[in-house]
Amino acid sequence: MNNSIQYILLGFLLAAFEEFITQGVLKNNLVSWFIPTIIAFVPFLMVTRLIGKTLENRFSEWNSNIIFYLTAGFLGLMIEWFLIGLVPWGSGHPILMFMLQLGIFSFWGSVAFAPRILMDSREKIIHFKQGFKRILIFGYTLIYFIALTTTPIEKRFGYTISAVILFFLALNIVYYKYLKKIV
Repeated sequence: MNNSIQYILLGFLLAAFEEFITQGVLKNNLVSWFIPTIIAFVPFLMVTRLIGKTLENRFSEWNSNIIFYLTAGFLGLMIEWFLIGLVPWGSGHPILMFMLQLGIFSFWGSVAFAPRILMDSREKIIHFKQGFKRILIFGYTLIYFIALTTTPIEKRFGYTISAVILFFLALNIVYYKYLKKIV
């Protein structure tokens, strides 16, 4: 399979699993969450793939990965702020809004960065990559469990969004460990 197509498919799957819960289940939109997910994430992943290739040709591996992740997270925030309207200057407690924005940044950064790890075929990270897959499966399973079992139902949205934010923030630790491993 072409590396660019594999990258886009992996990133799309990561995004789709999260979007199904937040848009499909929590917002009770089981049918029409899929098309907006395609519209938002396929172009994003195409652009980030090109950015990644450009950075790889100009910077060291460490620097290109850091710049790539930060760029992807920032692009995701711009999409959320200016196309979706989930702005940090909206109503809400400033600390909670800050945490939400960090979570959004980490989510978009993860959609772009996680496929790079999953596609890394170097011998020195095979065990790391297996662990990363287990972390992804565990995190998504926990999020789905919370989303599908939390009662009372009025608490479901807040608990699930909190789990999503914490999961994607925690992945930053994994990304740092990956970067240490590849240097």
